[in-house]
Amino acid sequence: MTLRPLIACVLALLLATSAYAESGPTLVQLAPLVAPVAQGGEALKTTLTPYLRVGRASDVAVVCRYLPRVRESMALALSRAPVRRRRGRLDLARAAAMIRAAINRSLGHRTVSAVYLAPGARPIGLGGQAQKLPGAALGCQRVRRIPGDIDVGAAD
Repeated sequence: MTLRPLIACVLALLLATSAYAESGPTLVQLAPLVAPVAQGGEALKTTLTPYLRVGRASDVAVVCRYLPRVRESMALALSRAPVRRRRGRLDLARAAAMIRAAINRSLGHRTVSAVYLAPGARPIGLGGQAQKLPGAALGCQRVRRIPGDIDVGAAD
C-alpha cells in the first residue's frame, strides 16, 4: 500500500512535465551558419548561431523535418541582403527579421515567431535535449533557453 502515493507522485510529475513541454513557445537551436557581411563594398563573412522560437513543441519536429528547406531559406535571405555593420557592430536584429520571414514563407505558414542570432559558433547548450527528430543529426535541437549574452528583445 505504500507504493500508491509514490506512483501517484510520479504520474503527476510526468503529466506536469508533458503539459509544460507542450504549452507555450519552444526554442530550437540550429547548427551555425556562415553569413555574408556588407561593409563598404568588401566581401566579408561571419559565423552566426541561429535560435528559433516556435509556437508549440510540435513545431520543433516540423522545423527539424524540413531543416534543408529552412537552412536554404536562411542562406537565400542573407545572400539577398547581407548582414550590415552599424557603428562597428553587426545589425543582427534586421537579419533575424529577414530570416524569420523567409523561413515562414518556405514552410507555408507562421511556424517561427522569432529568430535570435548569436555571433560565433555555439555548441548545443543550456538545456539542450538530444531528441530523435528528423534533422537532429544535422544540427536541429530543442533547447530550454537562450544564452544570456544574446539580445532577445531585438528579434521579436
